[in-house]
Amino acid sequence: MALTIPHSFANDSIAEASEVNSNFQYVKLFVDALQTGAGLDSSAVTETKLATSSVTEAKIAGLAVTEAKIADNAVSQSKIADRAVGSAELKEISLNPQVGSYTPVLADAQKLVTMNSGSALNFTIPTDASVAFQIGDQINILQLGLGQVTISAVTPGTTTVSSQGGKLKTNGQYAIATAIKVAANTWVVVGNLAV
Repeated sequence: MALTIPHSFANDSIAEASEVNSNFQYVKLFVDALQTGAGLDSSAVTETKLATSSVTEAKIAGLAVTEAKIADNAVSQSKIADRAVGSAELKEISLNPQVGSYTPVLADAQKLVTMNSGSALNFTIPTDASVAFQIGDQINILQLGLGQVTISAVTPGTTTVSSQGGKLKTNGQYAIATAIKVAANTWVVVGNLAV
């Protein structure tokens, strides 16, 4: 959408108030359309028009972009070019080093918890009432030391932790497992596991 100013004025000519007001009205309509997004053409914002790092978190007001403001299915796989988001654009995974048995906290979602001990360790998943992980959250667990890591629930009667073949222990030093929350109080563990 282009800004159209209906009236122009030359030096030493009289500007009629109605024409000046009309110009301001067109500017107001243009700005209102930009604020709602109605005035943006589908090709107005392109990758080449956005310089690297020109859009930053600091430039976006708190909560300016919300789920409600994004139309359902507005971002789809077909709208993202193949390999448009590569490893260079992804933030590195955060590590949470542990040297003893551990119960994850909400901040561990989508992170890697390293378990480093010469003795066996327990990684115990809390109930939803204790820690409100979202369905789809995952926690990566790395056996960094010689001590095997057993993955289980803090409260087995409330939280279910399952895996293929009942394998809920890391398979040795440098083995990695991922615990994925698939439903309320229900986790599935995948990875390099042993019984």
